[in-house]
Amino acid sequence: MADNDQIRTAEFLTTSVLDMQATIRAIDFKGYVILLLLSLPFSKIEVIQGGVAAMCNAHSSIVSMLAYILAVIALLAWIAAFAFALRCLIVVVDPSKRVAKDEATEDNPKTAQGLFFAARRFKYSWRNALYDANVRTDASPRSVLKEFADSAPLEQELAFEQLKLGFILARKIACTRYATIATGCWSSAGVALWVVAVIHRIVP
Repeated sequence: MADNDQIRTAEFLTTSVLDMQATIRAIDFKGYVILLLLSLPFSKIEVIQGGVAAMCNAHSSIVSMLAYILAVIALLAWIAAFAFALRCLIVVVDPSKRVAKDEATEDNPKTAQGLFFAARRFKYSWRNALYDANVRTDASPRSVLKEFADSAPLEQELAFEQLKLGFILARKIACTRYATIATGCWSSAGVALWVVAVIHRIVP
């Protein structure tokens, strides 16, 4: 009965890990879409700059002040959206450092080592990131299998992997949410600027 429970636990954790990995890929796609949207105005940047400058220098002080406020809001929102979207796509922290480690006990002396993350066996410095011909690992297939034999039970390793992915997923969800909100503020301010320009016939 205990073996069946362990199998069900391992299956549940495996499904959870696979689902989280798929969700992370979907969120990354949203981040790329947001960055693409934010890059669109650069094709008309001179026209936009000229229009905003004309509105800020309008004879009506109300129009000038409104244009200035909307332009500042649009700029700050664009910067925030870009920063959040970029942070969503770039994860430069080790998620294992954000997970509490189990303490070895007499009943359970083996703890999870993060065996699912094979990249940990390769050490990269900034030099290696530029040129990695000398990057090697001392691990061999036989030593890896020995690590699995000496490590914690499989479900404990899976739980450790689930928690690491949970940190990455939570961070990406938060960054995407705020990037979406900032993108909405940016586009709304841009539309408002266009409406003001059309109403006052400042920009054809």
